Amino acid sequence: MFHPGGFGDYNYGKPNLPMREDPSIVRALLLFVGILFIWVACFLIGLSLGFGWYAWPLGTFVLGFFFCIKILYSGTKDRNS
Repeated sequence: MFHPGGFGDYNYGKPNLPMREDPSIVRALLLFVGILFIWVACFLIGLSLGFGWYAWPLGTFVLGFFFCIKILYSGTKDRNS
């Protein structure tokens, strides 16, 4: 008995198996680099405002705030449709 990916032969011509397409990694890398740039910018802004080493959480709070807003916005958008 033939099973795709297993042992045996397929005796009925070429099988029409769907080919797997991997998603593009470029978009994910650009998002990651963008998040890092935003975090560093928030850190530098916090240093310039005089927060000292307490400035590093500023970027984390700003990014967390934007992610929470995005989650809340996408949740209300799904409920309205």
